[in-house]
Amino acid sequence: MSCNIVKLPYEIEFDNDFLESFSTCLELYMTWCREFLADKGGFIEYLSDEKKDNLIKAITIDGDIIKRCVNLYYSGDIVVASWQIKEALGRVVKGDTTGFIKSELDQNYCCRLAAYYPFLSCKGDKKYIDELRKHELTFFRARKDYYNDYKEMYHIPLDKRDLVGTERFSVPGIPCLYLGNSAYDVWLELGRPAYCDFNVSAIKLTEEGKKLTVLNLTATPYLLHGLNTITSREADKKENLALICSLLRIYPFVIATSIRNKLPKGKFRSDYIISHLIMMNIKSMGIDGVAYLSKRIEDYGEDLAIPQLVNIAFPAFEPSSVDKKYGTVCEKIEITRAANYEEFLSLELEADIQNEKNSYFAKTFLKQEVNNDLNGLTMAGRRLDYHDTGFYRFENYLCSQKFNAFNS
Repeated sequence: MSCNIVKLPYEIEFDNDFLESFSTCLELYMTWCREFLADKGGFIEYLSDEKKDNLIKAITIDGDIIKRCVNLYYSGDIVVASWQIKEALGRVVKGDTTGFIKSELDQNYCCRLAAYYPFLSCKGDKKYIDELRKHELTFFRARKDYYNDYKEMYHIPLDKRDLVGTERFSVPGIPCLYLGNSAYDVWLELGRPAYCDFNVSAIKLTEEGKKLTVLNLTATPYLLHGLNTITSREADKKENLALICSLLRIYPFVIATSIRNKLPKGKFRSDYIISHLIMMNIKSMGIDGVAYLSKRIEDYGEDLAIPQLVNIAFPAFEPSSVDKKYGTVCEKIEITRAANYEEFLSLELEADIQNEKNSYFAKTFLKQEVNNDLNGLTMAGRRLDYHDTGFYRFENYLCSQKFNAFNS
């Protein structure tokens, strides 16, 4: 099978390049899809020719809708564009019988990986799946300014909506709580600030927080390829085929939200249009937030971005009855006070403290595991084990601190 897979995030030089670039990426993806569906020797052989043809037609239609919605947005027909994106995305979500695209955060692939999809694991053993499930999830949030009050690490207060500008997965005027799966991820998302300006809080979910529903846009062609070849167990055929079909359908939306203007000069960004239209509709679709891979990944490394480089955006649509400055999403998390990374690095911690395992990643993915791609990241042009980084130690330090409830 051809390795000519669309590489994301796809960078553009000028805002006006967006539609042409999306068409280029989509065409490359469609070529890849046809080759993938014609592959011999994997689970895809069990899919009928009729279903394969219908998949190609559906993906083509969705791609055309996305392009049409961008043009509708340009022409001022934003309501129509919003409705068409909702309808198209709704069909994909409804057609997903696996729960991969829409599910509760505590069971979502974006955080738990194969925990609730054991047929995805090349190991396939119960012990590995149990490890993915049993530990408490941890997330991180960062700011450049340092604050003593942990509440300052929530989203921009609702009484300061005027400060909320345009971001990839947000709508101007609607504050968002952005979480990252790792300290390194939130450092990248802040634009690689100096360590003295990198202040981070650790976050965990309350029981209600675990039920937050997430739209999962972390699908990649690499996962699709793995689904088709990862196991020969006949019992997995139905589950694999269902998930393959769902991932093929969602990927045009992943492409549309993964094009990045690397040198934006104006206030408007075409590469944010589809993500904005999605965020405008998730509430009516029963979705609380969107999970997506970082668009600041080095060397188009989306195939190796999970679990460390996943972001989750929760818009604060509804104010809390406890404190109307913040959204109800803040009631569903517990958070530590911020710690400064440079200050942490200056601490002479004892060896046993440095080796503590407090974060979800540290407890779940052990360094002793040989050739585990989940441990690796490309940083500063080098491929290395995340356990060997200062960010990994910082996460464990943060997760050892006191977690504060919203109303404490």
